[in-house]
Amino acid sequence: MVAALSHQQSQALLASEDAPATLLRYSGLTQQELLERFHELREELDAEVVLALVCAAEGAIRSEVRRTRSASRKSAISKAWKQRSAPGTWVRLEVILSKWRAVNGPKQAIDDFGKLYKHRNWLAHGRYFSNKCGLPTVTPKVAYSYSTKLLKHLAAAPD
Repeated sequence: MVAALSHQQSQALLASEDAPATLLRYSGLTQQELLERFHELREELDAEVVLALVCAAEGAIRSEVRRTRSASRKSAISKAWKQRSAPGTWVRLEVILSKWRAVNGPKQAIDDFGKLYKHRNWLAHGRYFSNKCGLPTVTPKVAYSYSTKLLKHLAAAPD
């Protein structure tokens, strides 16, 4: 168990040259202010986890597109992805998802992930514009759920 510093000890530590920057950042805050700061940090951590999850799912989707486009696959989705552009050409994820949706892909899973991807764009590009993803709350749990749901459909899609 971590022992609390006495008031005198904490004042001496703050006055010393060895005071860690993190300690100085939180010194002088009331308990309520400290709790609010920790809440803000938790929200930021959650946003970063959401960003990482969506980026990982995007990478898996793009890998699958690359795999199916480079091989001689006969499925409707493989043909749809091949029609868009030559292998090695960058294609917007929204286009990949819409092509998949158009050939009887899992509509709800694609729509949910599309909203999540809009949220990812908002996170990744500075959060200075309004978030128009259409989801009330995006937590790591929601991002994980939507991403895995889509990736399971992708894994089950015919070649």
